[in-house]
Amino acid sequence: MKTLKELSDLNEIQELRYKFAKALDNQDWNLFQSLLNDKLDIDYSNFGIPQAEMTNQDYTAMMQHSFSTNGLKTEHFVTNMLIDIQDKSAKAEVNVLARHIVDHDDKEYTLDVNAYYEDEFIETDKGWKFNAIKINPRWITGDPSKIFTF
Repeated sequence: MKTLKELSDLNEIQELRYKFAKALDNQDWNLFQSLLNDKLDIDYSNFGIPQAEMTNQDYTAMMQHSFSTNGLKTEHFVTNMLIDIQDKSAKAEVNVLARHIVDHDDKEYTLDVNAYYEDEFIETDKGWKFNAIKINPRWITGDPSKIFTF
């Protein structure tokens, strides 16, 4: 049986993941950055972006730039979170289905991505924060070059 602290930690980490999706969909970059540890490992190598340690400011700027396509609308559905907490660190596998829509030249373009994330979290004096993010796409429909600003 889980302790009250373990249940509280699980809830906080789940909420952190939901806020991550909400921040992307609302392009709320202050909220986005507030979810991140000062430095974190980012692995988007499956999308051609080399794995790197980044500051929370640099990662936020990268995502803000990627999502800056005029008129971009997104919806990230987060499911099946499996979280393993070990003291002040945690690992999670999280399924995400993300829909991206943008209008260019009177034509609507869509990009759907089904992926699982391998997230790592750390408990700080300000609560749980993302410490590592790795995306592993299962399938993609659409053309990312019509959606994202690279």
